[in-house]
Amino acid sequence: MKTIFIFWALIITMVLTACQNTVPVPTVAPGTATPPAPTATATATATAAPSPTPIPPAPTSTPPGVSFGAVGIIGQIDSLNPLLDLNPALAKISPLLYPSLNRVEPETARPQPFAAGLPTVSADNLTVTFTLKLTSIIPADVKTSIETAVWPELADVRSVAIADARTVRITFTEPNCTAVDALARLPILPAAQANAKNPGGFAWDADAQTLNLPPGSPTVRFFADTAAAQSALDTGEIDAIEPPALIAPTPRLVFAPFNNLQTPFDNPAVRRALSLAVDRESLTQNYFDGNIALSAFPATGEISPLPFDPDAAQTALDAAGISDRDGDGWRELPGESQPWKVSIEVDVNREDLQPLAFWLAEYYRQIGVQARANMVPFSSVVDDLLTHDFQMAVYDWPVDDSAVRARWHSESIDAEFGENITGYRNPDVDVLIDSLDTVPHCDISTRAEIMRQINQLLADDRPADFLGFGF
Repeated sequence: MKTIFIFWALIITMVLTACQNTVPVPTVAPGTATPPAPTATATATATAAPSPTPIPPAPTSTPPGVSFGAVGIIGQIDSLNPLLDLNPALAKISPLLYPSLNRVEPETARPQPFAAGLPTVSADNLTVTFTLKLTSIIPADVKTSIETAVWPELADVRSVAIADARTVRITFTEPNCTAVDALARLPILPAAQANAKNPGGFAWDADAQTLNLPPGSPTVRFFADTAAAQSALDTGEIDAIEPPALIAPTPRLVFAPFNNLQTPFDNPAVRRALSLAVDRESLTQNYFDGNIALSAFPATGEISPLPFDPDAAQTALDAAGISDRDGDGWRELPGESQPWKVSIEVDVNREDLQPLAFWLAEYYRQIGVQARANMVPFSSVVDDLLTHDFQMAVYDWPVDDSAVRARWHSESIDAEFGENITGYRNPDVDVLIDSLDTVPHCDISTRAEIMRQINQLLADDRPADFLGFGF
């Protein structure tokens, strides 16, 4: 069962990368290539059944003074039950429908009290206690929601006990601070509706992929992809696509993974050289609105960005034996007579990411690396990344501290459904990641310091070129 959970978690992470809004095309810096404009289309349908029992109030709503008649959500849904359906489109809208024990601030990823106060965690991290604050939620709702949820992060939950009329106590089979974070954001449904396809009986038309929220809130339409939503926006069918006023923005890391299992990307000096060839200040200001990525997570501490230094990049490649030995302007790998060709994969439907792939290729060509951007179907990108059958790619995924093990621990390289797509292996990083779940009481400040150390090692080793954060 746990393997199934991991599989669905991975699929959700990958699908999320295909479900983002377009971003403004930035100004092209002198000497860079202008990418072409791609297109994307898709359609889908779904079904559902309502339930009559009302749901307690959800934590968010359209702010006063903000008015939308209809908004678009990227992705299509099969149900409105976020405990059983791990659809990323549903995850975007469920905070408007259902309360959670704590709210999570998008900027910091730190929990704040809501339906319950912040959890109390035992010194061995095996017991977590929540005390409810909202009178519309009772401990039985929390217990049933936790026991019903198929969330992979909760696979180590051993038992859920009702301690008293306002208190719930959860025990784990092993220390798991990541699961504590998951419990904080888990939607809480009335116990009688935990298995319903449409908890709360919302006005949801599954065939039309339309959800009518209570009076004063907008109608929500679900679209198969960004292109379909953009078309509806252009024709006036909707007023906005995933507006931050309606849905709290989720920061996303945009990065260029290197295949660390393939020569010469297994050499940190080569990865760093290619990173030095990129004018990330230009990309950050023109493409990411100043949201530079120094490593894999926002909390970077004293980590400094790499400079734009093509000369140093060329010197480092020469030192690694990747040089232009025949004088044709292109570098060859050691012992090779043909130019070193680097393919940078990018999803053919991600018109927002494609400029980055073209620009990276142009930066590399300026230092004698024969690179090109290749637009391929999303399914091919995912398959190539999971099987490590690629050289480079341009990709993005949600910023999520809880995913650090799946993405950067060496045990996730060859796992059946591991997310360590770069094939990165560093024993020091493994030790630090292992320690995250055993910090006494899951202390936030101590875990933040461990994350800072992990960030520094990732920034130094550069298993990927971290480009920027988007929303």
